[in-house]
Amino acid sequence: MTEENFTSYEMMLIVDPTLGDDRTRDVIEELKTQIKSLEGTVTFEDLWGSRYLAYKIKRQEKGYYVVLNFNLAPTKLIELTNELRLNQNILRFITLKTPKNYEILTLEALEKEAEKFKKVKKEDAKEEEAPRRTSRPAPKAKVEEPKVKEVEPEEKVEEKEVEVKKEVKEKPAKKTEVEEKEEIAVEEEAIEEEVEEKEEVKEEPKKKEAKITDLDDVDAKLKSIIDDPDISL
Repeated sequence: MTEENFTSYEMMLIVDPTLGDDRTRDVIEELKTQIKSLEGTVTFEDLWGSRYLAYKIKRQEKGYYVVLNFNLAPTKLIELTNELRLNQNILRFITLKTPKNYEILTLEALEKEAEKFKKVKKEDAKEEEAPRRTSRPAPKAKVEEPKVKEVEPEEKVEEKEVEVKKEVKEKPAKKTEVEEKEEIAVEEEAIEEEVEEKEEVKEEPKKKEAKITDLDDVDAKLKSIIDDPDISL
């Protein structure tokens, strides 16, 4: 198999930390021999040592970190991953395909780059805060002098008091709802009395006319009796 068919990979392993240094070294060597048996080549090896895990894995709080860079055919990578899954000494592993012209860095180099990145980030934060600090000072508040009230003469004060009393007398007191209702009831009674009086005035001529008609009937009967000779008194 030619080298053109190979693909470059980077693998990170977390080995069981309870194995000890010797046994951990044996596990790494076994993995390297497996890669070689699959016609691959190991190009770089970096041991990060024991570190705390983000969460417990198989009841372990720590793990031994190892980074391996190697070249291997993609079809052979499947066989390698299947063997790693069956290995009880390896807690976790991840394999990434590296691009062309990939620069391999050790743990020390990565930590130095991380420190530089933190410094640059702090400087950028300071530059952003600098304009805020050099902003214009707030304008000073104007102190207003207390105004002195002019004392009015006693004559003007007395005149004002008299005017206020007059205004109070002129303004009629507001009537309550009960008083307003009583006034409306009185007015309604007065209107009803006027209507009744008018009706009585209209009825009196009718009564007089009725009395006159009764007298006329009596006179007519008397005349008929006088004119009739057969009627004996």
